[in-house]
Amino acid sequence: MKLKLKLNASEIKVLNKYLAMSLARQDVEFLRTSPVDYLICSVLKGLFDRTNAKVEDLRCFPRPADMLFRLSISQSEGLAIASSLPNETYDYELVDIVKGSYEEQVIRQVYGEIHKTYLI
Repeated sequence: MKLKLKLNASEIKVLNKYLAMSLARQDVEFLRTSPVDYLICSVLKGLFDRTNAKVEDLRCFPRPADMLFRLSISQSEGLAIASSLPNETYDYELVDIVKGSYEEQVIRQVYGEIHKTYLI
């Protein structure tokens, strides 16, 4: 079963930015010693490649603001996103997202859909 999201252009850009920042903050040397974190980052990288292709397509060929884009998220991708999200010991500022902002709301919305589909 795959989660099928419909996101507008700004939501795709926010998700892409979050994935890029999450991947950029990972230490490669640490990933070499931690197979689980390496696997999570590998799955996030695959999802980032797909969202980045949509963002680049938007940059080159602008679309109407209300156009929705489909994004399918597999269970492994959903769990990777869920495990990379901020919690009590991790702050959004590490991924350049301000608490209470539109960006945080989009990430929380995506997490909510993942939680309903794969974690309940």
